Amino acid sequence: MLEFFQDSVRLNSRRRGIIVLLPFLLSALLLGLALFYIFPVSAAGVLTVEILAGYNLVVDSNVSSPSTYAPSAATVSGKFCNTGDTDLTNVVGNIGDFSEDTPGSYPVRTVDTAFTTEHPALNNPGSYAFTHMGGQLGTADGSRYIGTLAPGQCVVQYWHFFYPQCENNPDGTPDTPPCENDPAWGDSVKPGDD
Repeated sequence: MLEFFQDSVRLNSRRRGIIVLLPFLLSALLLGLALFYIFPVSAAGVLTVEILAGYNLVVDSNVSSPSTYAPSAATVSGKFCNTGDTDLTNVVGNIGDFSEDTPGSYPVRTVDTAFTTEHPALNNPGSYAFTHMGGQLGTADGSRYIGTLAPGQCVVQYWHFFYPQCENNPDGTPDTPPCENDPAWGDSVKPGDD
């Protein structure tokens, strides 16, 4: 009888050990499955992006005139091409501040010593940035779903933004045409070329 009792205790202790370990094992298994689904693995494709835009923005010499209709917007486009040999799926094109991962919002340049050294004509306080023209979508328009690109296929996306035309006001707020302050062209203006 004593042997039966000892065998029964050993068996129950093993069961207890298994029952205690069971939640931990299940948790580890579920965590492993969750990580598998949270971090899917995808094959790397060959996607090229070519920016199609001029590198200058026009601030017209008439920007200080009350009747100005000077340019204030620019268009930039990106040509997305699949140069690989397999389809690329779920391709998305973004424009904006890459370092902050904010499509439709652009980097802000704050006036400081480094900025005024580079742009001495724009020495009033404040900051300068582009403003996305996204229509009803607003800044969400900065991210475009392109979808699937077949091998050799290219798609072009166009975005528009406003840019500053005038130097900031002395209090740091933006100025708009007709400029109360200097136009934003800095020292590079060539009035003789009009």
